[in-house]
Amino acid sequence: MRKIAIGDIHGCAKTFKKLVEKIELGQRDELIILGDLIDRGPDSKGVLDEILRLREKGYQVVLVQGNHEELMLNAHIDFFVKDRWLNAGGRMTLSSFGGKIAPMYYELLGAGKDYYESDGYIFVHAGINFGLEFPFEAVRDMRWIRDWHDEINYDWLGKRVIIHGHSPRSVDVIKQMHQDLVKKQVLDIDSGCCYVSKEGMGVLTAYDTEADALFFQDFVG
Repeated sequence: MRKIAIGDIHGCAKTFKKLVEKIELGQRDELIILGDLIDRGPDSKGVLDEILRLREKGYQVVLVQGNHEELMLNAHIDFFVKDRWLNAGGRMTLSSFGGKIAPMYYELLGAGKDYYESDGYIFVHAGINFGLEFPFEAVRDMRWIRDWHDEINYDWLGKRVIIHGHSPRSVDVIKQMHQDLVKKQVLDIDSGCCYVSKEGMGVLTAYDTEADALFFQDFVG
């Protein structure tokens, strides 16, 4: 069974579908989506509908909750968070739903994991706060932290490898991180799918742990 992680989709539904086709996902495989499925891109509803469709057809899809899912879920219950979410790309998400989001979508995103650990890999949205004695207790950091690679506690990490998103990087940087994976044990696969105007970005990335292979799909919508 392959384990394949996909970085921040950000509402790029057509691109997501193309990448799933490219990796030739099988029903015995496990697709792990690292959060930020929504906001900024053109069709957040389409992304969530595709995940529901894959699950309905028997595919194994694991969702890790990102900071944008956290914002959307909190905006649903806290008026003071709503403006922050809308200004962070939530308007595009709300528009894709025609202005009203059905409860089933909140349930889908609310069931996302804080992190997912399997077969020597830790899949998380943003990263891990190694300044704490018990890093997995810092749930908010796992969705929001940045610039933490130099603080990795390898005694705590052991032989495990961290796969994450959240901090957009160019495809060239991601390829270099992949080359250094055995040594550094961390790989960021957020290639800024929604940032089509930024050099080296506008790409959705997947990582197959079994094949130790990266897959790239240019933005198509």
